[in-house]
Amino acid sequence: MSDDNLTKATEVLVRLGFEDVVVSKEDCENGEYEKPDSYIVGYEDQLGNECSEDGTYLNQTWSYE
Repeated sequence: MSDDNLTKATEVLVRLGFEDVVVSKEDCENGEYEKPDSYIVGYEDQLGNECSEDGTYLNQTWSYE
């Protein structure tokens, strides 16, 4: 299988992660808390199938031909 034959997602979504933050109920309701920074956890298609940043699905094998 050459690189051209690898299956790719039509739309790539980015899964973001956030730090856990514990605040009081009152602070949460009043919006008086600092939102944590996010980080990229991975990439996936609209159905949740993992892919790389360019949309290539993971766990495919390819060869130089």
